[in-house]
Amino acid sequence: MNPFEVKTPEDVTATEVHELFVDVFTDFYQVKEIGHTFLNGPRGSGKSMMFRYMMPDCQIIDKNCTIDKLDYFSLYVPVKLTDINYPELERLKSNSNTFFNEHLLTTYVAIKCFKHLLDFHVDLDKSTIEIKEFYDDVFYGM
Repeated sequence: MNPFEVKTPEDVTATEVHELFVDVFTDFYQVKEIGHTFLNGPRGSGKSMMFRYMMPDCQIIDKNCTIDKLDYFSLYVPVKLTDINYPELERLKSNSNTFFNEHLLTTYVAIKCFKHLLDFHVDLDKSTIEIKEFYDDVFYGM
């Protein structure tokens, strides 16, 4: 095992997050509160890991409960690599790159939201089946 290996929050399992995470919410209590919060910090300071820790799979381990007993349901959608930079897009009308990237970002976020809802929802009740059918037919089936 490489002690200098860099793992992003997307690459870390819920068990690893639970074992590694140091509770910072006593200092950053506003993050878990209802409302808007702006989280600012240098690269590598743990902002993304904090959001990863708030996801349901980590919270289930931390609270030792089922998903329906959690205080909240969070989604973590990293958007670092969603900007498409194809030089060919520059040949299209001006600002086409912006519109195309906006469309891809919106689609990416929607797909991640549906995927997380399906991944973390344990019981396949009626609403989950409807979400899965909508995802399969509209987003994936296109």
